[in-house]
Amino acid sequence: MNKKALREALVAAGLSRLLKDLPALMAPAISLVTAPTPEAAMVVGNSKIGGLPDLPMDIEWPRWKQLPLAFVAQLRLEELSSYDSARALPVHGMLWFFYAARQQVYGANPDDMGSWSVLFRHDATHLRPRLPPVSLPCSDRFSACRIKFANDFTLSQLPTSLLTHFDWSDDEQDRYDQLVSSLYTGTEPSHHVLGHPYMLQDDMQEQCQLMHAGVRDATDPRIELLTTRSRDWRLLLQVDTDERIHMRWGSTGMLYYWIRWPDLQASYFDDTWLILQSD
Repeated sequence: MNKKALREALVAAGLSRLLKDLPALMAPAISLVTAPTPEAAMVVGNSKIGGLPDLPMDIEWPRWKQLPLAFVAQLRLEELSSYDSARALPVHGMLWFFYAARQQVYGANPDDMGSWSVLFRHDATHLRPRLPPVSLPCSDRFSACRIKFANDFTLSQLPTSLLTHFDWSDDEQDRYDQLVSSLYTGTEPSHHVLGHPYMLQDDMQEQCQLMHAGVRDATDPRIELLTTRSRDWRLLLQVDTDERIHMRWGSTGMLYYWIRWPDLQASYFDDTWLILQSD
């Protein structure tokens, strides 16, 4: 949605009074509109979800606990550049996303570190489609989708954390929650880069901060200080379940790759966190 459409949606939902809060609640994103496409018809080096990764020869297939990760997506950043209104991403290069798809890790434990991988190359040349290791189960090999990009604006599901003076009634909160849910209940998968995530469970920024820091229980004395920096974590990529290409996260859930804002500004993608949420 664009800004005008979001304003109209608030008014249509009987939430005209909340228009004053809209600038604080929305964040620009890049929507990924996908279409299943035979691998042979894909252009090597273009953005895709699923299929075979196009990798330089010197990059090894990521593994965790000696098992290969499933390939999730690749993004050629030149293709996203004109849609990146926040100017948050590198202008050039390639990002590759992997995940231990069938190993049942959700980013809810510090020990989950390493069960995903985000690879980045600024000079993404001499790419070739890479067949997965033979030890990667067939169930972890997804069919390919080509991607078209579109500008989008996303709404936060955590207004109390963003608004300095939160003065909403319970009815307004309920109407707002229903509006946000309606934006993500279409028939197409909801994939996007940057912006606010569509949460299926709890606040993920605090979870990223605590799990990344190795917090294992609620008695950890570092929690209070750590949570003051939770908002440093930003959504990098949201990948929805897509039954068309046999890609399912939990029970029709979503994958969320997170990165700290200073790392994103520095084009440093080696220290991300991943969370899987499902209904």
